[in-house]
Amino acid sequence: MNTITDSYQKIFANKKKIMVVTAHPDDLEIMCGGLVARLVADGKIVRSVKVTTGDMGSRGVKISQTDLRNA
Repeated sequence: MNTITDSYQKIFANKKKIMVVTAHPDDLEIMCGGLVARLVADGKIVRSVKVTTGDMGSRGVKISQTDLRNA
């Protein structure tokens, strides 16, 4: 018995679409990139929602809230 495979099948077998909600722009890749890669390889549709702009940890280009809303 492989508990990881069993758990994966139990959770995702009947799902076609999965939404991953993260706080920061790189959280998905760092925290669950392998899982997302497997889901996509298994034919699942995966969408990512980031709930912050990530500007507190970056000195990159600033995007205004208006530009984000209009994007």
